Amino acid sequence: MAHQLSLRLLGSVTFLIDGQPIKRFSSRTVEAVLIYVVLQGQPVPRSRLVEMFFPTSEASQAKANLRVVLSELRKQVGAFVDITDQTVTVGDNVSTDCSRLTADCWQLPAPRLQSVLNAYHGDFLAGFSVRDAPAFDYWALLERERLRLLVLAGLERLIEMQMAQGDFRAALKSAEKRLALEPLQESIHRIKMLLLTRTGQRSLALRHFAIAEKLFNDELDIKLSEQAHALHRRILELPDTLAYKLPSQGTQFIGREKELADLYAMLADPQTRMVTLLGIGGIGKTRLAQQLGYRLIQERNRLFLDGVYFVDLVATHSAENLVDAIAATLDLKFQGQQPPRTQLAAFLAQRELLLILDNFEQLCGDPATLAFIRQLLEAAPACKLLQTSRQQTGLTQERVVKLDGLAHAAESERSDAITLFLTAAQRQQHGYTADNAALNTIADICGLLDGIPLAIELAAVNTRQQTVGDIQRTIEHSYDALATRYHNLPVRQRSLRAVFDYSWGRLSADLQQLLAALSIFPAAFSHNAAAAVCEATPNQLEALVQRSLLRQLEDGRFRLFAPIREYAKERLPDENAMARRHATWYTTALKRMADDRPLRKVEFDEIKRELPNLETAWNWWLAQADVTNLRLLMQPLYEFFNWASLWHRGIAFFDRTRRALNADHAILNALLTVRIGRLYISINQLELAVEMVAEALAVLEQQDTPPYDSAELVETSTAYAIQARATMLLGDYPNTIKIATHGLSIALRAEHTESVIRNHTMLGLAYEALGNYVEATPHLNYALQLNRELDDTLGVGIALNNLGNLMNALGDAGAASDYLMEAATLFKELEFEHGEATALSNASVAEGKRKNYAKAEQLQRRALQIKRRLGNQRSVVLSLAMLGDALVQQGNLDDGVVALQEGLQLAIEVNTPDALEEIFISSADYLLAKDRPKLAAKIASHLATSTTLRDVTKARLERLRQTLPASQPPTRAAIIALLQSALLPAQTRLAL
Repeated sequence: MAHQLSLRLLGSVTFLIDGQPIKRFSSRTVEAVLIYVVLQGQPVPRSRLVEMFFPTSEASQAKANLRVVLSELRKQVGAFVDITDQTVTVGDNVSTDCSRLTADCWQLPAPRLQSVLNAYHGDFLAGFSVRDAPAFDYWALLERERLRLLVLAGLERLIEMQMAQGDFRAALKSAEKRLALEPLQESIHRIKMLLLTRTGQRSLALRHFAIAEKLFNDELDIKLSEQAHALHRRILELPDTLAYKLPSQGTQFIGREKELADLYAMLADPQTRMVTLLGIGGIGKTRLAQQLGYRLIQERNRLFLDGVYFVDLVATHSAENLVDAIAATLDLKFQGQQPPRTQLAAFLAQRELLLILDNFEQLCGDPATLAFIRQLLEAAPACKLLQTSRQQTGLTQERVVKLDGLAHAAESERSDAITLFLTAAQRQQHGYTADNAALNTIADICGLLDGIPLAIELAAVNTRQQTVGDIQRTIEHSYDALATRYHNLPVRQRSLRAVFDYSWGRLSADLQQLLAALSIFPAAFSHNAAAAVCEATPNQLEALVQRSLLRQLEDGRFRLFAPIREYAKERLPDENAMARRHATWYTTALKRMADDRPLRKVEFDEIKRELPNLETAWNWWLAQADVTNLRLLMQPLYEFFNWASLWHRGIAFFDRTRRALNADHAILNALLTVRIGRLYISINQLELAVEMVAEALAVLEQQDTPPYDSAELVETSTAYAIQARATMLLGDYPNTIKIATHGLSIALRAEHTESVIRNHTMLGLAYEALGNYVEATPHLNYALQLNRELDDTLGVGIALNNLGNLMNALGDAGAASDYLMEAATLFKELEFEHGEATALSNASVAEGKRKNYAKAEQLQRRALQIKRRLGNQRSVVLSLAMLGDALVQQGNLDDGVVALQEGLQLAIEVNTPDALEEIFISSADYLLAKDRPKLAAKIASHLATSTTLRDVTKARLERLRQTLPASQPPTRAAIIALLQSALLPAQTRLAL
C-alpha cells in the first residue's frame, strides 16, 4: 500500500504520514536536512549537506555528523528517502504545502488561486532555525521572502479577479489578508476603502481612512497620498443609499436566473462598456433589464456607486432626443453654450453608473446617435450602458445577449413558461389551478408560442372565458393561417402575431375600434385624452387593461405596448382623421393652460409629461401648414424648452419648422426666429442671437402697415426685449438702453404686462452695468411689482435676484442677502435649479461683503453642488473662485487653494475668460495670505487692464491694489503659468 509523506512548512513546521503526525526527530538539524532535500526536487550531494549544516566541524567529524542525521531519517521516513554514498533524494510520494506556490500560480482562475493562497498560514519556516548552520538559515530566509512575495502578488491578482467578477465581499477578505501580511502598502488600503463602500459599509470605509492615516503617520511619519484623499472625498459625497430611477416592478418576475447572472457577470467585467439585450418584441427584454436594475440596487454589493437609471426611449427618434431623455432621467438641466451631448458626457465623466436604454432599436441606424454613444463611452469610463433592442448597434464596444423564450419543456411541470402562464391566469381568476392534463396543455401552448412572455400572458388572459384546450386550438388555427400569410416573418413573430390575432378576435367590435384608435398616441396618454380623441369610456379602458393589451402606469395614465400599438395601427381605418382629432385635443388643452398666464410649474410639468403628444400634434399641423394652430402651440412650447433648459432641443425644433415653411408664412417664420434667438442667448451664442432677432424684426417691421394688431405688437416688443438682452450681454449698454426704450413703448401700446416687465428689466440691468444705480433702481423695482401682481413666481424670483445684485453693487449687502435668499427659496420650490444655484452664489457674495465668510462658504458649497449636477462649467468655475475666496478669508488656506486650483484648471479647459478673472482675484487674495505680495501684485496689475470685470470684482480689486506694490501687468498666459506653479498640484479624482 502506497503511503504519503507531507511537510507543512508555512507557519509552524509539521511532518505527517498519511495525514498523521509522526514522532518528532531528535534535532532541528535532522528536520532541516529533510526540508532542504525535499524542496530541492532533485538529488542533493552529501558534500553540499556537509557544507550547509556542519561548516565549523572538521571534515571527518562533519561527515560523521551527517551519517547520524541520515541514519535517523532512514529509521523515521526511510520509505520516502533514497540515501546513497553520494546523494540524498526523496521520492514522488512526498509533498509540501508550499509546492503549489509557484511563479505562475497567478494565472490560475480565481477559485483555484484562492485555494492555493489559503494554504499560506504563515511565513515559510516561521521561527525555525538551526544552530551553527548560517547557510541554511540564509537559504530559508531567501525562500521565505520568495514565497511571501509570491503570496502578496497572488493576493493582489486574486483581489483584481474577484472585483472583476463583482464578488466584492470575497475581494474584501482577500484585501484584509493582504494587509495583514503587509500593512504599509497604501494602494491596498485604498482598495479596502473602496470595497467597504461597495459592500454597503460606507461608515467603515471612512473609519478605515482615519486608521490608515494614523498608521502611516505613526509608522512612517508621512501623509497619505492625494489619491487616498480623493477617494475619501469621493466616498464622503456618496449617499447612504444607492441612487436609482427605475419603473415600478409591477407583476412578479419569473425565471431568467441564468440571464440575470450572465448580465451581472458581464457588467462586473471592467472590459465591458455596453451590453445589448437582443430579442424580438414581447420576449421580455424590458422586464429583464428592470429586474437586473432592482437586483443591482437591492444587493449589498454596489457594482455602480452612483446608481442605476432606466431611460425609456419609446418616443425617442434622434440623437438629440436621446441626450434629452438621458438628461431628464438624471435630472440634469443643460446650461451654457456647450452642446447638450458634450455637457452630458462631462456630467457622466466622473460618475460610475448604469444607464438602461430601453427600446433602442429605433436609434440603431442613426449615425449621429451611434457617434454620441461612442463619445459618451470614451468620456465616461466608469459608466456602462445596457440596451434593450431588436437589433444590434454594430459598435465595437457592444457585447450581445440574445434573449430567447422562457423554458417550456413538457417534462418540467413547473417550467418558467408554465409558471408565467399560471401566474397570469391567477390574476384573472383568484385561486386558478390546473390539473396534470391542463398543465400538459399549457406546456403545449407555451411551446406554440415559443415561450414568448408577452404572448403567454396574452393567451392566459382568456382562461376566464375558455379552457386551456380551447385556447390551444384557437392559437393553432391562427398560427396555420398566419404561416400562410407571412412567410417572410420568423416563427416567433408569427406566433406573437397569432396571439394578437387571437386576442383581437376575442374583443368586441367597440373594443377593437378603441384599440385601433388608441394607437394614434405615440406615448403615454391620460384618460381625458383617450375619452376626447377616441371616445373611450373608463370601462373600456379597464377592459383592455385586464386583457393585457393596455398598460396603466403608476401616475394613472395609459400606454400601449409597442408591438401591440404597431399591430393595432394596421387596423386603424382612417389614420388621417384620427391624427386630426389627436392634434386638435392637445392643441386645445395647451391653449387652455397658456390662457392662464403666466405658466406655472404645474403646467410645465404637464407639458413635460405630454411632450411626445404635443410634438406629434405640432408635426401634424406643420404638415397641414396650419399657421393658426402652430401659433397656439408655439409660445407655451418655447416657454417649456426655456424652463426645462432644453435650449438646443428648442432651437432644433423651431428651426426645423422654420425651414419647412414657405414664403407665404413670413410672419410665423419671424416669430419662430425670435424664439430661436432667445434660446441662443441661453447657450451664450450672443452674436447669433442678435443676428436672428434682427432678421425677425426686419420682417415684422416691413409690413405695409405697422403691426398695430395687439398680438403683433406683443411679439414685436418681445423681440426688442430679446435684442436688448443679447446686446447687453455683449457689453453694449448704451445701445441696450435705446433698444429696450423702444421695446417698452411698443409694449405699453400693446398693454402687455409681460413685455413691459421684460423691457423694464433690460433697462434696469443696462443702467446698473453703466454704474447708474439711481436710474436702474426704479426699473428693477417696477419689474418686481408687476411680477407680484401677475403672481408669476418665476418672474418674481428673477426680479428678486436682479435687485439682490443691484443691492450688492450699492453696498447694501444685508438687503442684497434678503432679496437673494428669497429668490433662492422661490426657485427651489419651482425646481428651477439653475436659478437656485445662481441666487445662492450671489447671496454668498453678499455674505462675503458682510464678512460672514462661514455663511458665504456654506451658500457657495450648496450652489456648487447644484452647478456640478447641471454641468454648467463656467458657472462651476465662478463658484469655485468664490468658494476659494471664502475659505481663504477664514484662514483655511489648504482647502481654499484646492478650490482655486480646480477652478483654474477648469477655466482653462472650457476657455471662460470672465470666469478665469474671478479665479485670478481670489488667487491674489490667497497669495497675499501666503505672504507672496509680488505675485499677487502681478495678478492685480493684469486685472486692472480688464474691461469685463464685474462691479463686485472691481471693488475687491481696488481694495487689494491699495495693499500691494506697483507692478507691470503681465499677459494672461503669463499669469496662468505663474499660478500653475504657485498653487498646489491639481487634485485628481480617482476613477472608481
